[in-house]
Amino acid sequence: MTSHPLSNRVNPYVWLVLQAASVVASILLAFAIDAWWGQRVEAAAKNELLEDFRKELMEQRKALDTERVYREASRDSVKSLLAAVASGRYEDNSKTLDHRLADLLWFTDAPESSGLLEALLQGGRIAAIEDETLRRKLADWPAWLRQYSSVSRQEYQTYTDVLLPFLARHASLAQISNAGYVHGRPGDGWGADPEAIVPVGPVTDHSDLLRNQEFAGIVVRKLFIDSDIMLTLDRFGAAMTELVQLIDQELASTT
Repeated sequence: MTSHPLSNRVNPYVWLVLQAASVVASILLAFAIDAWWGQRVEAAAKNELLEDFRKELMEQRKALDTERVYREASRDSVKSLLAAVASGRYEDNSKTLDHRLADLLWFTDAPESSGLLEALLQGGRIAAIEDETLRRKLADWPAWLRQYSSVSRQEYQTYTDVLLPFLARHASLAQISNAGYVHGRPGDGWGADPEAIVPVGPVTDHSDLLRNQEFAGIVVRKLFIDSDIMLTLDRFGAAMTELVQLIDQELASTT
């Protein structure tokens, strides 16, 4: 059995201590290397998720810009209808009354949270993010989505529970929807589908709606909803821009 060259020159007890210390140091070094490697793997996984989440945010940013075009056009159309209600007659040459009424029939859904955000918030992924502000903003992001979803649900409920039943009772809903299929969504014309036009009977004059107080209340409600969503869009967009900037800083410092 061979021995270390130093073992014959050192006190046996000291030699045992040195051997024990060497073993402990080797174990600690192995643990340190393992922890370091684990941190690198976790950081790489975190960065990959952040990059994918950033792409998702940028796609949502484009959708917000499109949404704002629609909202501005929708609010302008609502204001035109309210002006006609105030005067008791429709005198706008840029759009027919049916076209304005069709503009009321559009609504959009709020963006939903994806699995990317949930994956970032789970376990060690969120802890691997070095920037404390970014960690806080990511944790707060579901609340922003819920706020946006809340105003969107208000619009959808108004559409299904108030507007559609009213128009079904007091107007030719088919005639109005046909105008919507001809012109599409206000602002960008999205959704225009002439093939969806359905046959209707004699043309209905909808000018009587302008003297209906229930209709006026519905249009005012739509104005409130458009204004609330536009305010939410501005805040949501600003928060999104800040979040993207924080993600860029995190990736630049940890990649």
